[in-house]
Amino acid sequence: MPACDIYLVLSPDFDPHTDLPFMTQALDNAAPVALRIATTDPARVRDCIAAIRPLTRQRDIALMLTDLPELARREDCDGVHISVGSSLRDTARAALGPDLQLGIACGASRDEAMQAGEAGADYIALSPDAAEIAQWWSQVMELPIVAENLKNIDDATRMQAAGVDFLAFEIDPRHGPAALPMAMDASH
Repeated sequence: MPACDIYLVLSPDFDPHTDLPFMTQALDNAAPVALRIATTDPARVRDCIAAIRPLTRQRDIALMLTDLPELARREDCDGVHISVGSSLRDTARAALGPDLQLGIACGASRDEAMQAGEAGADYIALSPDAAEIAQWWSQVMELPIVAENLKNIDDATRMQAAGVDFLAFEIDPRHGPAALPMAMDASH
């Protein structure tokens, strides 16, 4: 089974004032290639960016926002991840410009994945119940696949076997160090 890169997603209630040590430990232990801020509250996102950006730049980790393409561009982030069913799917590429990364979540829909590619996505994100789509996509398409919303190591293993390129794990400081082992296990 080919190794996948790790993509971490901060829980929506991540607080950069109290949770930064936990996140730093997660970055050091899981060695992700990307870190996404899940909250879509612009003020909270700006606080997170101010605290996180030095850490991601120091480690060469892409800093992604969720559903805020204009803010990603203004705040010099690396890109944006568009949620399943978002009306932003068709306008995000224009808002980001050609140089920032655009990921589009597709759930378990082949049609959504095809539309994401047509909308200029740099990657598609599939849910754990889309292993068959991931396998087909990895054989016929060039756009990378992120497996997201992984709940356990079985989800990660199934999606990795299907040929995804990245495994996305939510990390939540409220779950303490127990939140990290699945991402660490899947990265090896």
